[in-house]
Amino acid sequence: MTPLTRDLCDFLDASPCNFLAVRNLAERLDGEGFIGLDFRNRDILEVGGKYYYTINGSALIAFIVGEGEASEGFRIISAHSDSPGFRIKPHAEMMCPGRILKLNTEVYGGPILYPLFDRPLSLDGRLILLNYSDTLLPH
Repeated sequence: MTPLTRDLCDFLDASPCNFLAVRNLAERLDGEGFIGLDFRNRDILEVGGKYYYTINGSALIAFIVGEGEASEGFRIISAHSDSPGFRIKPHAEMMCPGRILKLNTEVYGGPILYPLFDRPLSLDGRLILLNYSDTLLPH
């Protein structure tokens, strides 16, 4: 395996969801001299400057300011980090016997399902609690 391929595999292993991919990419960009910006600020960009924005911790836009005029054109390279799998449905709570709480899921994208049948699944991503209460579990 070439070093470039090994590096890609290591990155993918360390980035099982888009939030971790963005964090890992930002760390790499920092190491390459890129400057993280905040959309809320009106930062001054310099010719030749290397910058990036993160959005909601789930998207990243990186760019280098060129020397030419914008009317001369620009180059864009893009990719996306979502992948087929299972997504937790809204209002997914399903109470089961023994006070076990299950989360109802739906298929997202076009996953190949047979490799998933013989292994435990885990969650990754972001969990947001709007209103915590113990009314979810009966006493």
